[in-house]
Amino acid sequence: MSLKEALDQYTAVKKEREYIAAKVATLERQIDHMEESGYSVKDTVRGGEGNMHHYTIEGFPYGDYSRRKTLLRVRRQQLIDRDEKLAELETQVEHFLSELADSRLRQMIVYRYIENMSWVQVADRMGGNNTADGCRKMVDRFLNNACS
Repeated sequence: MSLKEALDQYTAVKKEREYIAAKVATLERQIDHMEESGYSVKDTVRGGEGNMHHYTIEGFPYGDYSRRKTLLRVRRQQLIDRDEKLAELETQVEHFLSELADSRLRQMIVYRYIENMSWVQVADRMGGNNTADGCRKMVDRFLNNACS
């Protein structure tokens, strides 16, 4: 895997991990709400002689609760898997970067891809007369040449 592919994968897995973490947080809030508020559902049914009487039934939705708990376990496992994948990709990227001789280029790549900064933030962090476009072009040229 090339540096460019590793960086692309790292960025994609990082976004996927954020998405799954948000899903886990939502499920945890829903389950906590169900448990704390005595969450119950109501329904009206007909019964009695000739189905003429209406009865209201109320209870805890065990099916929905169980489904959400199972989904939460699955999402937490997905989160663990993504964390492992991120660690593996970060190790690969660090290996590629450790072999890179140009310190400025290495810093730009770390700021942009690992620390998830915008190109404007990268240029500010680099200081000097660096512009966002200059930093972006320098990194793009390197990545395109490295993959060729």
